[in-house]
Amino acid sequence: SDDRILFCDDDIPNDQKSVNNLTLATDVDSALKIISSKQKFDIAVLDIEFVNSDKDGFDILKELKKFNQSVKVIMLSGHDGFDAALRSFRMGADHFISKKNFNLEYFNDILELVQMDGAPLIIGKSTVTLEMFNKMSLYSKYSQDVLILGPNGTGKELIAKSIFHLGKKKGKFLSKNCAGIPHELFEAEMFGYVDGAFTG
Repeated sequence: SDDRILFCDDDIPNDQKSVNNLTLATDVDSALKIISSKQKFDIAVLDIEFVNSDKDGFDILKELKKFNQSVKVIMLSGHDGFDAALRSFRMGADHFISKKNFNLEYFNDILELVQMDGAPLIIGKSTVTLEMFNKMSLYSKYSQDVLILGPNGTGKELIAKSIFHLGKKKGKFLSKNCAGIPHELFEAEMFGYVDGAFTG
């Protein structure tokens, strides 16, 4: 990707340091200095906790949003704290990831979804959610049909849209309310029909 990424963490793995278009900051002051230089970033990944500092990732987030309202922000935390996640979203973050559940494939998929304006973000860190996200990542790489089952309101369309975006499918994502189609017209609506198929 050509997106410019600001990565602020005091514990950055070596393999992350060679990524293109990545600007690193290993402490809060360095991050604030980079931001004050008015560099433009498309995505910012901000750790919340910094050792030996009276400032944190929220201070970086607040300053970042002053200079660049459109930047997409992912907050990282070594804790599962609900309060930290809630504060992140209230301050304008787009996603929150607990480092306890962190794995590189999951993180890369979150990055991909955040990069796409309007793409759905599935928020959650339970075992079931992470397992579902891994399945979404897997299924998005193949062209087979995927059947998604679940009760009303559980996010089936959101999952379908995410698989579509992650798989970089061609064309436009189209959703259809099947409950609104009369039973006798369902087959024609889904698979098409030839002229004259319906008499009268």
